Amino acid sequence: MLKKIRKFLMKRFGYISKKPIHEYFRLTDTPYFVIQRSILQSMPIKWQEGFVNYLNELDTATKNLEYMPSDYSVRAKINNKFTKDIYVDYGDGNSFINLNTGEVDNENL
Repeated sequence: MLKKIRKFLMKRFGYISKKPIHEYFRLTDTPYFVIQRSILQSMPIKWQEGFVNYLNELDTATKNLEYMPSDYSVRAKINNKFTKDIYVDYGDGNSFINLNTGEVDNENL
């Protein structure tokens, strides 16, 4: 896995960063990273397994932090205007988004 990360960093930045998360966000003022659950569960199973493993590692690493909120509210914006998030419904785990077309496709689960 480390080889893949290094290859990605070399391709994206031309060097291996010691702060890959910071570099991913570049100069944005974004303090949070939000991904729709329906999009995550539409990724290949192997990818999902790796993502869940990293989330478990993060939970373990942050369990002793004094202030870790467990719930957030999120509102979608496009072009600085609030909008309806069409991918907000994760369908109790049964919603699949075709990542090529953006269409909801529950028949290919």
